[in-house]
Amino acid sequence: SGATPLTGTVDNSAQRMRVSFACANANEFGASCGRLESAHSGSGARGSNFHFLVNNATPNLVAFLSLGLNNATPYPVSVNFLGWTNCFAWHDADVLLTIPTNASGVGDYTLAVPNNPALDGAKVFGTWLGLDTSEPGDLTVSGYTRMIVGLNP
Repeated sequence: SGATPLTGTVDNSAQRMRVSFACANANEFGASCGRLESAHSGSGARGSNFHFLVNNATPNLVAFLSLGLNNATPYPVSVNFLGWTNCFAWHDADVLLTIPTNASGVGDYTLAVPNNPALDGAKVFGTWLGLDTSEPGDLTVSGYTRMIVGLNP
């Protein structure tokens, strides 16, 4: 409405925006200090299964999955002082799991997400660690997966 501007046009278009609350979500963040690659399958929706996946781990061996609930300050923390060059602890380590890898170097950990609305917005972080003699300190650390519990997106 009003007078036509000196440049451009007048119309009723606008940017589309969606506001959501309590939606499940998952994504990968950070960078690996070796060849390990974090991945996931699933959304974190209540009542579903979420898969923390690792690719490029040492075939037919094991990889370690560190699960935590906090990545606030002081994270990320460099672990160069331990001999793991350019590696980071991306989050706290509440649980450390040993997961077998297949002949392709893939590992999978399934987390059953409880169907409990009180958990909406809860975050679970997962980082993979793998034995790798070609890396400094004989260990490699992946980036991390962040899963947020909630409704199906």
